[in-house]
Amino acid sequence: MKDTMSFQRFLEEASRALSYAELILAGRMPYKLGHLYVRHPARHFFGASCRKELLRDWHIRVDNYCNCIPGYCAGISLGDTRDLNAVCRFSRLKELHVLKALLSDLRSSTKHIENAATRS
Repeated sequence: MKDTMSFQRFLEEASRALSYAELILAGRMPYKLGHLYVRHPARHFFGASCRKELLRDWHIRVDNYCNCIPGYCAGISLGDTRDLNAVCRFSRLKELHVLKALLSDLRSSTKHIENAATRS
């Protein structure tokens, strides 16, 4: 390929290929490219799980504060990487209510999160 191509032209020519790629929206991109995605209310995802995205064995990040960030799930920490044994111990999910909900059925986990919040 020579020269440059506008992003609009790229979308027109490569739209099918995009269904096989993950486009990571960061910064201003969500505001500019949001029209490319189907929007759903939060309840659409109840009954779904983020297990695949959270437990990828091929991509994690460690932020400046030593948080282990799974895949592309910005803002969700699996724990402090200075204690890798704790990060890798899934028995501690009882303590991590939001993460537990994302790994299982959001619908059934929502009640557990609400109960934990009212006890605090």
